[in-house]
Amino acid sequence: MGVSYLRSGRVDEAITRLRKVLALDPKVVEAYFALGECHFAKGETHGAMDAFSRALEIQPDNAQVHYNMGIIYYRNDKMDEAVRSLEKATELNPRWNPREKLSRS
Repeated sequence: MGVSYLRSGRVDEAITRLRKVLALDPKVVEAYFALGECHFAKGETHGAMDAFSRALEIQPDNAQVHYNMGIIYYRNDKMDEAVRSLEKATELNPRWNPREKLSRS
Protein backbone atom coordinates (compact mmCIF):
# COMPACT_ATOMS: atom_id res chain seq x y z
CA MET A 1 0.00 0.00 0.00
CA GLY A 2 2.85 2.44 0.72
CA VAL A 3 4.12 2.10 -2.84
CA SER A 4 0.75 3.15 -4.27
CA TYR A 5 0.86 6.31 -2.15
CA LEU A 6 4.37 7.01 -3.43
CA ARG A 7 3.30 6.54 -7.05
CA SER A 8 0.37 8.91 -6.56
CA GLY A 9 2.63 11.59 -5.09
CA ARG A 10 1.42 11.16 -1.51
CA VAL A 11 4.93 10.69 -0.19
CA ASP A 12 4.29 11.48 3.48
CA GLU A 13 1.43 8.97 3.59
CA ALA A 14 3.67 6.42 1.88
CA ILE A 15 6.34 6.93 4.53
CA THR A 16 3.78 6.43 7.30
CA ARG A 17 2.47 3.21 5.72
CA LEU A 18 5.93 1.83 5.01
CA ARG A 19 7.06 2.46 8.58
CA LYS A 20 4.02 0.53 9.80
CA VAL A 21 4.93 -2.38 7.51
CA LEU A 22 8.49 -2.36 8.82
CA ALA A 23 7.30 -2.22 12.43
CA LEU A 24 5.42 -5.46 11.79
CA ASP A 25 8.19 -7.10 9.79
CA PRO A 26 11.60 -5.41 9.71
CA LYS A 27 12.91 -7.74 7.00
CA VAL A 28 10.74 -6.54 4.11
CA VAL A 29 13.36 -5.38 1.62
CA GLU A 30 10.76 -3.87 -0.69
CA ALA A 31 9.51 -1.62 2.11
CA TYR A 32 13.02 -0.30 2.81
CA PHE A 33 13.53 0.21 -0.91
CA ALA A 34 10.27 2.17 -1.25
CA LEU A 35 11.03 4.11 1.92
CA GLY A 36 14.39 5.09 0.44
CA GLU A 37 12.66 6.25 -2.73
CA CYS A 38 10.22 8.32 -0.64
CA HIS A 39 13.02 10.05 1.22
CA PHE A 40 14.90 10.59 -2.04
CA ALA A 41 11.78 12.16 -3.59
CA LYS A 42 11.62 14.57 -0.64
CA GLY A 43 15.31 15.43 -0.96
CA GLU A 44 16.10 13.70 2.33
CA THR A 45 19.44 12.16 1.47
CA HIS A 46 20.20 10.77 4.92
CA GLY A 47 16.82 9.09 5.22
CA ALA A 48 17.18 7.60 1.75
CA MET A 49 20.67 6.28 2.44
CA ASP A 50 19.58 4.81 5.77
CA ALA A 51 16.66 2.96 4.17
CA PHE A 52 18.77 1.71 1.25
CA SER A 53 21.53 0.61 3.64
CA ARG A 54 19.01 -1.39 5.64
CA ALA A 55 17.75 -3.01 2.45
CA LEU A 56 21.32 -4.04 1.62
CA GLU A 57 21.78 -5.56 5.08
CA ILE A 58 18.93 -7.93 4.22
CA GLN A 59 19.66 -8.38 0.52
CA PRO A 60 23.28 -7.39 -0.26
CA ASP A 61 23.04 -8.41 -3.91
CA ASN A 62 20.23 -6.05 -4.84
CA ALA A 63 21.52 -4.22 -7.93
CA GLN A 64 18.77 -1.60 -7.88
CA VAL A 65 19.61 -0.55 -4.32
CA HIS A 66 23.31 -0.28 -5.17
CA TYR A 67 22.37 1.83 -8.20
CA ASN A 68 20.13 4.15 -6.15
CA MET A 69 22.87 4.64 -3.58
CA GLY A 70 25.31 5.39 -6.40
CA ILE A 71 23.01 8.09 -7.74
CA ILE A 72 22.72 9.69 -4.30
CA TYR A 73 26.50 9.65 -3.89
CA TYR A 74 26.91 11.08 -7.38
CA ARG A 75 24.49 13.94 -6.74
CA ASN A 76 26.32 14.72 -3.50
CA ASP A 77 29.75 14.82 -5.19
CA LYS A 78 30.96 11.67 -3.44
CA MET A 79 32.47 10.25 -6.58
CA ASP A 80 34.50 7.40 -5.08
CA GLU A 81 31.42 6.03 -3.32
CA ALA A 82 29.31 6.61 -6.43
CA VAL A 83 31.72 4.66 -8.61
CA ARG A 84 31.86 1.77 -6.12
CA SER A 85 28.08 1.55 -5.86
CA LEU A 86 27.51 1.81 -9.60
CA GLU A 87 30.23 -0.74 -10.34
CA LYS A 88 28.61 -3.12 -7.85
CA ALA A 89 25.21 -2.58 -9.48
CA THR A 90 26.73 -3.33 -12.89
CA GLU A 91 28.54 -6.39 -11.54
CA LEU A 92 25.24 -7.71 -10.22
CA ASN A 93 23.37 -6.84 -13.40
CA PRO A 94 25.81 -6.70 -16.36
CA ARG A 95 23.08 -5.57 -18.76
CA TRP A 96 23.01 -2.16 -17.09
CA ASN A 97 24.90 0.71 -18.61
CA PRO A 98 25.80 3.09 -15.75
CA ARG A 99 26.81 5.90 -18.10
CA GLU A 100 23.41 5.78 -19.77
CA LYS A 101 21.66 5.76 -16.41
CA LEU A 102 23.75 8.65 -15.08
CA SER A 103 22.95 10.77 -18.11
CA ARG A 104 19.25 10.39 -17.26
CA SER A 105 19.57 11.06 -13.52
